[in-house]
Amino acid sequence: MRAWLAYITTSSDLQRAIERDLEPFGLDGGDYQLLAMLSDAPDGRMKMCDLADTLRLSRSGLTRRMDGVLRKKLVTRV
Repeated sequence: MRAWLAYITTSSDLQRAIERDLEPFGLDGGDYQLLAMLSDAPDGRMKMCDLADTLRLSRSGLTRRMDGVLRKKLVTRV
């Protein structure tokens, strides 16, 4: 149990640090995760349905998330 609690605490601390680092860019952890997945994909491309599944988002949830990074011109649709 002690190891699990240490993991939860460390994970939470890491998430807060990432969010803090992203804040000046107007991004959050979800945006970062989306951009990281695209960055790791072949040719930087993924089908929306595959990206939604990977990120564990509904299709509409991914569309809302994608709209934000599209407005910031961090991604393009092809």
